[in-house]
Amino acid sequence: MVTKYVLNHKKEFEIFLKIEKVLKKTSSPAMNKFAKEETSIWIKTAKKYARKDGKVIEMGCGSGRVIGKLTAAGFCTYGFDINKLFVDYCKKNGLNAFQMDATKTVPNRHKAKYKMACMAINLLFNFSEQIRKKWISSAYDLLSDNGILIMSVYSDNKFSRTTIKERVKYYKDVIMAPTGYCVDFFDNKKRRGVHLCDKNKKECWSSDWASKNELLKEVNSWKGFKLISIKPMKCGIAWMLLLTKNDYIIKGKRQNIGH
Repeated sequence: MVTKYVLNHKKEFEIFLKIEKVLKKTSSPAMNKFAKEETSIWIKTAKKYARKDGKVIEMGCGSGRVIGKLTAAGFCTYGFDINKLFVDYCKKNGLNAFQMDATKTVPNRHKAKYKMACMAINLLFNFSEQIRKKWISSAYDLLSDNGILIMSVYSDNKFSRTTIKERVKYYKDVIMAPTGYCVDFFDNKKRRGVHLCDKNKKECWSSDWASKNELLKEVNSWKGFKLISIKPMKCGIAWMLLLTKNDYIIKGKRQNIGH
C-alpha cells in the first residue's frame, strides 16, 4: 500500500493561478452555487460553535478561499498548507497562514488551540486512507476540548463526472507518483475518478468514496471523533459532515486517542 505521494509545489501553484484567472473570467453556475452554499455553512457553523471568540483553522488552506470568507465574517481564522507558495499567497492577501505538514506531529504551539477545524471539498479525496487518518489525527490535536471538525466531500461522484478529464490532467501534471507507480483514471458503473496504481495496474487507492455507506464506514473508523451529522448540500455535488472531538478521561488522565 502506498502511504504517500508527492506534490509538485511549483506546478500546483502555477496551475492554481491559471485556474483562478479563468474562473474570474468565466461564469460557472454550478460552482458558484456550490461555493456560495459552502461559505454559508462554514460561517453558520462557526457562529454556532466557535462564535467570534474562538479560533478557527482550515487544514490545507490553499489560496485562502475559506479562511478569507471566515476572516471577512469577523472570525479569528488561521490556515496552514504544506505548500509555502500558497502560504505566502495567503499572507500577501492579509490572511493568517503558516506552513505545516498534517501528516507530521502538530507543533505544541498549535495543539488544542482551535475551536473549529475546516477541511474543504478538494482535500481528503486526494489522499490514501492511511494519509486521511493522519490528517484526522492532526485535526484531533489541533482542536480544543469538544472542538468541531467540519468538512465537505464529493457526493456520489457527481463532481467527478463533469471534471474527470481535468482531474486526470491535474494528477498527471501535479502529482508525482512514487517510483514504480503511475497515475491512472477509471470510469465504470460503480466509480469514476483517479487512482494510484503499481506497475502491474493493481489499484492501490482511489480518489473518491463510491457511496454514502462507504464514506460513513470510514468516518466511523476515525478515532477521537463522533459524527454529529452528514447532510447532502443543495447544490448536489457534496456532503457536509460535522464531527465533534470526543475526550475520554481514564483514571484522571486524558487519553489522546487521535493517534
